[in-house]
Amino acid sequence: MALSPATGPWRRHPRPDRQLPRTVALITTEQALVDADRLAFVYRPLTFVLIGGAATALFVGWLRPAPWLFALLLLAILSAVWFFAVIRYLRADAWGEAP
Repeated sequence: MALSPATGPWRRHPRPDRQLPRTVALITTEQALVDADRLAFVYRPLTFVLIGGAATALFVGWLRPAPWLFALLLLAILSAVWFFAVIRYLRADAWGEAP
């Protein structure tokens, strides 16, 4: 007997409508970090990239592509956000000693 998405392993993943408040919380609390002022070069643009990534992921979910394409698109969005963040941290020498 085949499992439908409502009863199968897909059901265990977090719902996208519950992820949005978590993303908003992450964006608002990142400005409270100790390094937010020192690394404004990283954190200010990262806020907009996180918002753009969340909006893009919601749009992709709204399109309802095939599951394999959905996974690839979400992987591409997540990878783009991570690469942007890592590149900004490296340019700012964020892993160096704090002044």
